[in-house]
Amino acid sequence: MRNPIRKSIRTRAALALLFVASALAAQPASAQTLTGTWQVTTAGPRGGSLTQTFTLTQDGSSLTGTVAITGGGRRGGGGGG
Repeated sequence: MRNPIRKSIRTRAALALLFVASALAAQPASAQTLTGTWQVTTAGPRGGSLTQTFTLTQDGSSLTGTVAITGGGRRGGGGGG
């Protein structure tokens, strides 16, 4: 059975990345870059905060990176409470 909380976290991460990319779309082409570290904090599924940190590298039209998700528990620190 699939975990609905994990699906929610993945959905939020994808939406956060889409938001960052959309915000840059309005800038001139010479100023557009997604390279860097981006943080988005939202309400977690258990009432705590959920922080998503995107570390991105853009090389021309190629975009690579990682995402780290922390928080989400009522006491923070990754759940369980």
